Amino acid sequence: MKDLLPPPVVLLTAPIGACQGELFPEEHEPIERAVEKRRREFTAGRVLARRALEQLGRPPVAIPTGSQRQPVWPDGVVGSIAHTNTLCAVALSDDPALLGLGIDMEPAEALPDGVLRRVCRPEERDWLAAQPPEDRALLERLFFCAKEAVFKCTYPRAEVWFGFEDATVQLDTEAQHFEAQLHLAASEDALPGVLRGRIAHAEGHVWAATVWRDQAASR
Repeated sequence: MKDLLPPPVVLLTAPIGACQGELFPEEHEPIERAVEKRRREFTAGRVLARRALEQLGRPPVAIPTGSQRQPVWPDGVVGSIAHTNTLCAVALSDDPALLGLGIDMEPAEALPDGVLRRVCRPEERDWLAAQPPEDRALLERLFFCAKEAVFKCTYPRAEVWFGFEDATVQLDTEAQHFEAQLHLAASEDALPGVLRGRIAHAEGHVWAATVWRDQAASR
């Protein structure tokens, strides 16, 4: 999984049960009325995120929740949290050339009935229909996963909301890459027009990860 994101990104994964612990007081509000499952998932993300902060040489701090349930990272840090019913993952970086990063993981199985039409644009569904039938369930999840990773990468900085229909994803399963074209009226400064990332399939999960680079800083 460490190949999903370039250095200097810290990527940690662990079972949800191995990441339980105490939350900071300001982290409790989003889960005050949540069911136990949701509380365990949320706690695992915060505990694992503090382990990642430690690897960056930063102190353990509270990670509040923003208006769209996104983690609010310390100044100078970009990151993303993902989890399934059993596994949690956190990616963090304090590289000033990165404006954002996003990861997502999903169970390697078909989307629930009716969800595909909401996730994929017509051209993406046409592409899926041309793929071998035995591959389509996994590819459906990869479309969902890639679009989730793109949203997680861009929203904390740009604060531009978009839906699944606002991004066209091209998957290259042989190279384990994807490319996402955003269809939004935001200015170039607010959002990248294209984001590229990596995909993977391992241990019953599919993964997607992408980074948003500051092109000016990279020159």
